[in-house]
Amino acid sequence: MDKFRNKRILSLTAAAALAMGCLLLFGSLAWNLEKRERMLLGFMSAQAPEQAGEFLDEINRRDFYYQAGRELEKRYGYHAFNRSATLLVGRYFFLFCVLSGTAGVLCFLALRSSDVRRRRLEDEYQELKQKMRTQEEKNQLVTDRLRKEEGKTKALITDISHQLKNPLASLKMSYELADTESLTFEEQRSFVKQGFAEILKIENLLDTFLQLSRLEAHMICIQPVDSGLKDTIIQSVNRVYMKAFRKEISIELNDFTDFVLPHDPKWTQEALINLLDNAIKYSPSGSHIEIRVIPVVSYIFIEVEDEGIGIPASEYSHIFQRFYRGASLQVRQEEGSGVGLYLTRKILEEQGGTIRVKKGKKGSIFQLTLPKRRFGIADDK
Repeated sequence: MDKFRNKRILSLTAAAALAMGCLLLFGSLAWNLEKRERMLLGFMSAQAPEQAGEFLDEINRRDFYYQAGRELEKRYGYHAFNRSATLLVGRYFFLFCVLSGTAGVLCFLALRSSDVRRRRLEDEYQELKQKMRTQEEKNQLVTDRLRKEEGKTKALITDISHQLKNPLASLKMSYELADTESLTFEEQRSFVKQGFAEILKIENLLDTFLQLSRLEAHMICIQPVDSGLKDTIIQSVNRVYMKAFRKEISIELNDFTDFVLPHDPKWTQEALINLLDNAIKYSPSGSHIEIRVIPVVSYIFIEVEDEGIGIPASEYSHIFQRFYRGASLQVRQEEGSGVGLYLTRKILEEQGGTIRVKKGKKGSIFQLTLPKRRFGIADDK
């Protein structure tokens, strides 16, 4: 900015110098004209000495300057436009025009160059400020994300510790009781089985936590491929069939035309298994589970309806949160970590899908959506 100030000062100084030069030029012109008029007056007086007084009288009469000049022109054949005074004025005027034009062009070029340079530097300065602002925003986003991830990590560790606390306490108690000498062999064996069941529960919890942490850390890559949806659903039903069979729960899949759409079969099966497992867990013996596939314009709806205990409407916005478990007594009595529905939501969102819950005829209806399109290209089917 100091360079701009110096250039403006120089430009103003040049303009002041030009104005001073013009004043000197016109002063010199006036002096030369006066000198030449005196010479002319002296020349005329020398040519006609007897008329000198008359010349002076006429010249000194201010009201008759013009008439006196006309009389002199007639008497002596003098014409101002044909004499050296007019040529002198012309030369001075031409010189003035050349100097003024040159100075004006130079000042214009100097100021224009200065303005162009100033604008360019201002644009670069604004661009640099914008880049710095953008970088600060990015740094703030990274900082916020790191803080958020740190909070998630702390919450995850706390939740894992809380979820493992009860199984570990039950395991410890089972083996302490199994080691009691006053118990019979059958009683000891029963406590050993109970401890083994707690070990399996801890193993399942750790597997779930491992899947969840890897998915959130993007260590698991969900890769949608064009695959048949019917096979994915059937494989999910097969994996929970024995659980349903033990509780005499029937699972019905409505008849539909198979759809080939982009999805990850393995992880989509995991999402469906979580829903079916919950439906079996919270449904009474002898009940019924129905799976419906409904195609729409751009999506496929997969609905899982059970005849279980249902979910209060006040919990609809919470059940897909991590480690959330319902407040009802039946939910609390069943084993669970509160991770299954959250993991299902994450799997579907990674594939561009969604999940929601609504009230069914007897229990609940979980509605999954999967898009028919991938990367903006419609599936051929």
